[in-house]
Amino acid sequence: MKGSLRITALIAWICISCAGSMHMLTLRIGEDATLPCHQAGSAVEWKADTSGTRGMELFSSLKGETKTLNSNYSTRISLSSDGSLVLSSLKWFDQGLYQCSTTSGSQTPTRIIYLHTYQPPTKPEITMIRNHVKVDDPAEMICTSEDGYPAGNLTWYKNGRILKGTEEDVSIKNFIILDQKTQLSSMKSVLSYTPREVEEELSFKCHISYDITDPISIQESDKRTLELIHPLKHITLLLNSGFDDIREGDKVTLKCKTDARPLPSFVWTKDAVYLDVKNETIVFPSITKRDAGDYKCVATDEEFTELSGSILFTVGDKRQETRIIKIANLDSYEEIQPESSVSSSLNRSGMIIGVLGALILVAFILAAVYWLCYHQKKSQGSKEENVVLNGVEAGNADFAEDKNCTTDYLGEK
Repeated sequence: MKGSLRITALIAWICISCAGSMHMLTLRIGEDATLPCHQAGSAVEWKADTSGTRGMELFSSLKGETKTLNSNYSTRISLSSDGSLVLSSLKWFDQGLYQCSTTSGSQTPTRIIYLHTYQPPTKPEITMIRNHVKVDDPAEMICTSEDGYPAGNLTWYKNGRILKGTEEDVSIKNFIILDQKTQLSSMKSVLSYTPREVEEELSFKCHISYDITDPISIQESDKRTLELIHPLKHITLLLNSGFDDIREGDKVTLKCKTDARPLPSFVWTKDAVYLDVKNETIVFPSITKRDAGDYKCVATDEEFTELSGSILFTVGDKRQETRIIKIANLDSYEEIQPESSVSSSLNRSGMIIGVLGALILVAFILAAVYWLCYHQKKSQGSKEENVVLNGVEAGNADFAEDKNCTTDYLGEK
């Protein structure tokens, strides 16, 4: 009987959906649902085919009298004035087909609604069996998520790319644990990945998704990183001060660089005396001559392979201070030299200014003499208008007068 009702409801659903009268609702468990009918007549009848109703008549209203026909809904169901069915505090078993029939005159129009319920699971978490593996050794990790309805789709990602169980070096096994009482599902997925070469980064995530439009329909785990074990084969000591040499007051870093992964343990000595330094770098914020010496670094990896390196350096006198002044709103800079250089520059500038001043004074005196001589000559010429000279004699006389004028004036001075 139950099977025939489900088949009948499914056929009705398909036929009515083709006619454009089917509606679908997707709601989270615990929310309230309003299933519209909007065709209230003298009688309204709701039927449902869900896990909670088993194909039974759910609610009816005839000539103002209402009754609930299913005890599972007696405290959670009501009918609005337009015939819509209101379900409060949705349960997982409320998912299914709902049919509204109204009687208005001789017609009995019907509407079918499919209600989909879901419960987002907890945020997925990844547990690493080992955080470090060697090349060609499989690495296993487990992704778990709990209390979801229905069970979602779980996907693994490596460095942002989807991993598939059919790929070489990849194995994925998924498990679903169902709580019979709540019908909530917990998901567990075991990923086995075998790296075949050294990679800069190996990061993994797992997603759980649902085919719904709720923003929380995709749950994503935090990123977990897998480090490849690389044996210790090389060691180098690097000294960096930002200059070609090292002087007092410089900031200096001394690094013990290795190719081991994960990082090995480090032991430092200076002039054969052990230092209280456990990491790969020593920083001198303002180095002094006392910091100079013979430094040695000993590195030991997880397989107890040991390598060492050493470096000897000295520290010179403090650098000569220079000041850089930036000119406002310009891209150029003026470098101010030490006081001795500034003093010599000022002396040279004073000499140049003195010479230029003397030259200007001499030029001014010559111009004044010429101006006075010119006006004196002009006044004498007006008194000698009646003197008759030939062309050559007159020219020579004028030239002689010019010379005498200049000479006499300077002599008077």
